[in-house]
Amino acid sequence: MVEVQLLDRLRIVGQRKRWTIGLAVSRRCRTLTATLVGSEGHGLANRPEAFAHRQVALAPGISQLFDRLSRGAGRAGADVALLAAQLAESQAALLDDFSADVAPVCDRVLAVAVDDRGLWHDAGGLALWTGLCDSARLADLSGQNVIDAFAARDLAQDGRGRPLLALPSWLLLRDSQKNRIVVEIGRRWRLIYLPAARDAAGAARLGCCGLPAPQNWPADVSCAARSVALSMTATFPQLPPAEELVLSGSGSCVDRLAESLFPLLPAMRIRKASEWGLTPGALRAASVAVLGMLHLDHAPANITALTGARTPRVLGRITPGSLPNWHRLLREMASARPSVISLRSAV
Repeated sequence: MVEVQLLDRLRIVGQRKRWTIGLAVSRRCRTLTATLVGSEGHGLANRPEAFAHRQVALAPGISQLFDRLSRGAGRAGADVALLAAQLAESQAALLDDFSADVAPVCDRVLAVAVDDRGLWHDAGGLALWTGLCDSARLADLSGQNVIDAFAARDLAQDGRGRPLLALPSWLLLRDSQKNRIVVEIGRRWRLIYLPAARDAAGAARLGCCGLPAPQNWPADVSCAARSVALSMTATFPQLPPAEELVLSGSGSCVDRLAESLFPLLPAMRIRKASEWGLTPGALRAASVAVLGMLHLDHAPANITALTGARTPRVLGRITPGSLPNWHRLLREMASARPSVISLRSAV
């Protein structure tokens, strides 16, 4: 049932924000999450906020096909195309249901940004990526402009194509005075160091690392807490200490982990991503929505110190949706000033 309070809030702020929707597929294609993000400002001066999210389970056949392809057991061409088409059908169905939740701003959404897990391969040290987003099918089914293939431009600059969501997470959760560390709890855990900053300069000090889920998680919470505490010290030793720790994951797991972390990190304030409206699964989808907005603002979004790319680049590609949505997006992009401009273009 659609929350009346959310609809009222969207009606109030709908005119003054720019809206994108992020679609995130879970690591093994088990679930699909949509998050609506409203932004004020442009580029790295963006002030994004998550407003609503919806999560659905994907059909077992989709996850089974993904497992086969990720193990290299599928027929590359036909199976990849089939999986992309099935994902597009599921993504369009979710967007259709989600539109009722965000009805007051549904016709103001500029684009849908898709987190394309893709299929990754290593060929002699060269990272190769095959996309799994059928952007043409999704744009046709939903009518929305679609932004995808964020990893491709970073890979073209000899980067690793990941991690790409550290900068959007910083825009969503940063504080002007307190350094924070975000712990994303999932099949694979991720730590993101969010430096305190009043302006875009703080993005250069971002830190990020992935680590396997602690052994016996979630049965042995104390072991997981010790692993998090040690990883923070080992991963970010040269960065200023963080004053706050933000946990993102399922409610029961976060509560138990927070209790075990209190005695280990007495000097830190432990918070939950839900305080920012980011319920389990919503942080990644919200970060993808912000990544889409950075593309619309022509703002480079790959942190070269994290991805290894030679040069920062505007990430993603756009597939037009319906004619009214595409024209509205063109007007929006034409009014935006690029955050980075070449000397040749400036002359």
